[in-house]
Amino acid sequence: MFSSIPVKAAFHDTVDIQIGRNGIRDAVIEHIKEQLSIKTPLKIRVLKNAIFGEKDAEYYANEVSKQVHAKLIGIRGNTFVIGR
Repeated sequence: MFSSIPVKAAFHDTVDIQIGRNGIRDAVIEHIKEQLSIKTPLKIRVLKNAIFGEKDAEYYANEVSKQVHAKLIGIRGNTFVIGR
């Protein structure tokens, strides 16, 4: 389940991982999996240079949560929170 940190507080916490112009690569997914085993919920920011065409923060949030088998907790702007 989730840690004792409330979901609202997770959005006010510092960003744990940033997704840049290279998007979602295997190395990024592995890093997210490692971080999820240590900390949950995990705050991820999508940088502006990664957002183009159909690929917005919602796209990245859904793809990441699907690939790491985590629950998407919420999206605010270019930042999203996932947890186990």
